[in-house]
Amino acid sequence: MRFIAFAGFEIKRMVKRPSSAILMFLIPLVVVVISLLFFNSFNLSNIKLGVLNLDKDPLSRFTVGIVMSLFKGQTLFDVDSNYKDELLEGRYHAVVIIPRNFSSDLYDAKRTEIGFVPSPVDIQLSATIYQVFNSMFEDLEGSPFFNPKVLGYLFAGQGYPAPRLIMKENEEVLSISSLIAPVTLFLSAAVIVLAIGVNNTVEDREIGLLEQYTHMNLSALEYISGKVIALSLIGIIESLGAYVLLLLFGVKVPLLTLLILSSASAVFHSSLGLFVSSCAPNIKVGSIAGTGLVVLSFFLSGVIVPISALPDFLKKLSSISPLFLANLAVRKQEIYGVSPVHEFTFVILAALVMFAIALFSSSIILRRR
Repeated sequence: MRFIAFAGFEIKRMVKRPSSAILMFLIPLVVVVISLLFFNSFNLSNIKLGVLNLDKDPLSRFTVGIVMSLFKGQTLFDVDSNYKDELLEGRYHAVVIIPRNFSSDLYDAKRTEIGFVPSPVDIQLSATIYQVFNSMFEDLEGSPFFNPKVLGYLFAGQGYPAPRLIMKENEEVLSISSLIAPVTLFLSAAVIVLAIGVNNTVEDREIGLLEQYTHMNLSALEYISGKVIALSLIGIIESLGAYVLLLLFGVKVPLLTLLILSSASAVFHSSLGLFVSSCAPNIKVGSIAGTGLVVLSFFLSGVIVPISALPDFLKKLSSISPLFLANLAVRKQEIYGVSPVHEFTFVILAALVMFAIALFSSSIILRRR
């Protein structure tokens, strides 16, 4: 069990290093600030909005067309009861549900409600859509609104309430604190682990520690296991710290889900960082490679840049990214109450595969000593 003692040694070594300590405190703050800047820059151009019309009134399509025409710049699609599957596939950024008797209630000056179902894939855009549409309906309250291309005008006098957009499942999922939850829980931890890991093995080589480990008959399995455990613990502790802070803001993520995803993600990114470090000829190259991986992680995670805005190649790559799958798993549970077994399985398998790759690369460099 020497790898446990070795892991303890590595943790002390990482924590005592000033640069690592700074990264642990600075990276979460920087990542959250960048996330907020990206969230505020989202616009509603090229939005794909699904419409499920349950209203059987003869005037329904006409009325719904007028109301939905207010959402200028959006591409509208009729959807059926399988809309949740299409949202999970990323076909739409949100789905609005027109309830039964919507038209008659609207013309009778009754309060009407339009259901809203966000996309777990592009939750940031869903939140933007929800906020903009709600603001639009609030501005229309008791005021005339019109669509000159369809009708000329449709007048709603005082006492005719505008429709209200509602989320029956969990409106809190679109709050800003909920939106940044995956950023603080998974992305920050992954960036910390990568930033520390990419220079770890190459530094051992440059300062002669690999020679000492070889003389100690430290096997490749003990070497990589100790380092992965040390790095993963740092990532998991960061995630748990973020979890406690989110609880204070009312954001609730199932603890079991957090432990499974944060552990698997930490192992994956620890192994990835150590693999890159073992391949790097020097610390400078390792740092450059680490920076590239961090930038790529921002894009593939789906929590900073909407997946729908990525090129097709990056979309496919993001679909197997542990960070994106961790984010998707949390959103599926929050929005649909679905157990993310598929995401759990894939992230764990990805972590095991990357660990095996890191083990292989470590065995090569230790054999060369």
